[in-house]
Parts: sequence; C-alpha cells; structure tokens
Amino acid sequence: MRRSVMLAVLTVLAFVTITPGGEPPQRNAEGETPLQVALRQGERTAVLALLTDTQAAYHETFTRGPGQPTTPLPRQELDQAWQLLLGLMREGPRLASLNFVIGVLAEKRKDLARAELAFERALQASPGNHRAGLELARICALSGRNDEARRHYEHVLAQDPPSAVAENIRAHLDQIGRMDKRFHISVRVDAGAISDDNANVGPQDDTIAVAPLTVGSTIFTELAVAPESQPIDASGAYAAATVEMLYDFGRAGGWGWATDLNYYENWLDVEEEDSRLVKAVFGAKRATKQSLFRGNLYARRIWLGSDPLVDAFGVQPVYLRRFKPGGHALY
Repeated sequence: MRRSVMLAVLTVLAFVTITPGGEPPQRNAEGETPLQVALRQGERTAVLALLTDTQAAYHETFTRGPGQPTTPLPRQELDQAWQLLLGLMREGPRLASLNFVIGVLAEKRKDLARAELAFERALQASPGNHRAGLELARICALSGRNDEARRHYEHVLAQDPPSAVAENIRAHLDQIGRMDKRFHISVRVDAGAISDDNANVGPQDDTIAVAPLTVGSTIFTELAVAPESQPIDASGAYAAATVEMLYDFGRAGGWGWATDLNYYENWLDVEEEDSRLVKAVFGAKRATKQSLFRGNLYARRIWLGSDPLVDAFGVQPVYLRRFKPGGHALY
C-alpha cells in the first residue's frame, strides 16, 4: 500500500511541476526534488515513471536546498541512487533520459569516464538530444580533450539550438580556441602623474640617534642630518610597460616557455631622484587541470638618476593549486 501511494503522489507531483521545457521541479520542505525522493526511498517504479513520463532527468542536479540549491547530496545517497539507476539500466539500456541522469550523477561522483559513456549512450538513443550533446562536450573539455569537445559543441550548434544556448556554445568554442593557441602574448602599458613628499626616502628628524661612538675624547650619541639628505618634495610623471609571452611547445596548457619584460621610468622635477627599472624574466611553466608551476630566472637593473644603482639576479618559483574544479552548465 505504501509503495502504491508513494508512486501515485510522486507521479502526480511530477506531472504538475515538471513539464517539457518548463521550470525546474518544486522541492519539498527538505529541498528534495521528486526524483531525489524516489531514489532515496528506493522506489524503482516511481523513478522509472519520472524518467519516462516527465523531464525530471534534465532538471536534476543532485543538490539539495530551496531555490537554486548548491549543496550536494551526501555520498551515501549518491551511491544509493547510482546502484538503483544502474539496475534500471540493465532493464532499459536505450532509454535516453535514464542514460542522461546517470551521466549527471557520474559527474557528481567525480567519474568523468562513466559520465562520458552515459552521455554518448543518451545521444545514440536520441541523436537530436541537445542537452546530452552539450554535457558530452563539457565532459570532454573537463577531461582536457578540446578537439572532441569542439566537435560536439559544433554538432549541437549546427542543429539551430535556442539563441541563449547558441551564444553560450560560441563562448565555450572561443575559450577552447584560446586554449589551443601555442603562442600567447599580452601587453600592458601604464602612465600617470607623481607627487612625492619624500622622493629620496630621507629621515624626517634633524638628528638621528647612534650607538655611542668615541672619537678621541669625544663621545657621540647622535648625528646631525645634512640638509640635502632630508626629505625632498618632487613631482613629475611615470610610464611603465609589461610584455608577457608564453609558448606551449607540447600540448596546449602543458609545458611551455614563459618570458616577461618589464620597464618602469619616472621623470621628476628633481632630476637626481629620477629612477628607472628594467627586468627580464625567462622560465618554464607546467599547467594541469588542478595546478600551475612556473620556474623563472630573472635579471633586473635599477638606475637612480643617470647612474646604475643595483643589479639583481634570482630565481622565482611559483606553484598554484586549485582544490575545487569549476564548470557550469549551458542550460
């Protein structure tokens, strides 16, 4: 009796709240969709009815909460849903919506290989399924296979999808195109005015305390600051430029050479306080889906006035890691 009542309630709720092309389904007080409730209760008949008679598969995100929830379901519930859906797959392997929702769930379980296989099966069962094509393209992009992702995006684009979807596809194609380029260059130029009340970084006081210093019979505990060493007001202009170049000699986004050129110069009304900096950086970088490493060698010279002030040489290692991979749906 409980099973039949549950099936009736879920089916009626689904037909009321989930219609083809309509809004996402209403959620219960716990923030669950009808499909999530059916999966959690193990109601195979209700799950199959939701997948075959409604658009539940194409709205399911396996997140919980009101509005547009972002809290993922617990791993235990994801595993339970996975086992139930795989059982249904053995009974109806060619059901497009079932394959699609298995693909969505596989991605939530961080199993991109099975997600790709599920979306491919959904496309085989329904070749005009735009959603499956887009999700398959996105999974290929997340796996670093940009050529395949481009092919799937272009296939969907050729089928004249809604304008908003077409715009998103073009944006992703542009992003893939940028990632596939081997040589990248960027230039930044800055200019502005300077007003500095202490251009020479001089001490504000007329005297400075020193450790006791004995000269003959005289002991000095402070020294007077020469007027030319005290703070100097200066104003003028500055200009700066940065050129960054990157060449991927292997797979795009993998190993590559990185070169940076930096220039800065100012022109003040106190010429002896003019300064200039030139810096050159050369090194290698390694990028993956989760991390970025750059090891750079640099050489730098700073001038004060017309005279070299300091030369510097060094190493700049940088390592960045992303702990939560991104990605967003096109629909």
